[in-house]
Amino acid sequence: MDDGVWRQGTVVTSNKDWAEHDRPPYYIRIVSDGGEPQYEGFWGPEDSIRECTLSDITADFEHLAMFGTDDSDDELFAPPPLRGDCPICFIPLPIECDQYHDTVCCGNTICTGCLFSLQHHENESQRICPFCRSSLIMSNEKHLALRWKRVQLGDPEATFCMGCHYSTGAYGLQKDEEKAFDLYLRAADLGSPRALTNVGVAYNSGKIVGKNESKERYYLEKAAKLGEVHARCGLATLEGENNNVELQLRHTKIAAVQGYTPALSNILYFYQIGMLGKNEYTDILRASQRSKEMEWSKDRDVANQKSNDPYSIDD
Repeated sequence: MDDGVWRQGTVVTSNKDWAEHDRPPYYIRIVSDGGEPQYEGFWGPEDSIRECTLSDITADFEHLAMFGTDDSDDELFAPPPLRGDCPICFIPLPIECDQYHDTVCCGNTICTGCLFSLQHHENESQRICPFCRSSLIMSNEKHLALRWKRVQLGDPEATFCMGCHYSTGAYGLQKDEEKAFDLYLRAADLGSPRALTNVGVAYNSGKIVGKNESKERYYLEKAAKLGEVHARCGLATLEGENNNVELQLRHTKIAAVQGYTPALSNILYFYQIGMLGKNEYTDILRASQRSKEMEWSKDRDVANQKSNDPYSIDD
């Protein structure tokens, strides 16, 4: 069956198609038979479909020309996996890892905007988790107790977050980088993309564990395959340090098209030194802007401006 919604995307098969803007928009419908989602679509005018919305399937990635077709079956350079929607606002979760959070009570992942709005609801009785109905306003002690409960249940993101708490000394904890790394490693083994990235970064810095480029690459590649953009940029840096400029550029392209703003300065550099043509540079900028537009919401903007920590009990 399908979800009944046609989503607008851009799917092309070559650089020539990508450069032609006179084609009608391409619409995609998610189709599922109970297994992995499949996609179907067609070119056509907007009034020939039931509903047209921006899609989180990042259709810009479907044209492999942007990443190079020679390695199209290479998992590392395949289009990143789909980002899920926030289950409250149904807008794709942000690419920045600090712009979404798992609820400490039940482990559901929601965007910062929705979490902030819930915690600052004018009716205090409505400041509750929409999934388990627990209060979102809590003491440090209760927060840590609930977080540890999720860790003991094997929740990878809760384990990662607990590592972050020890790394920064949050919620009254004593800073402990070694314990933080142990939690990151545990969360990485459970499949957390953010934890995989942090473990890779630790092997790069050499502060907690010895520098080890092979382990750094291993963890960053695993995270990048899961769509973690910071890991992707870490790989770009690693390839640059090893003078693998072509691979550095490919990683940077993917990060930029995912909507990661810091990658755009590197894309500009590659354009300035002649490794990117004007058309391709423009296409990357447009695709990056589309990714940002897909994840934007007013609530997220307000949350980012008013609170560095949406779990803070201070208004």
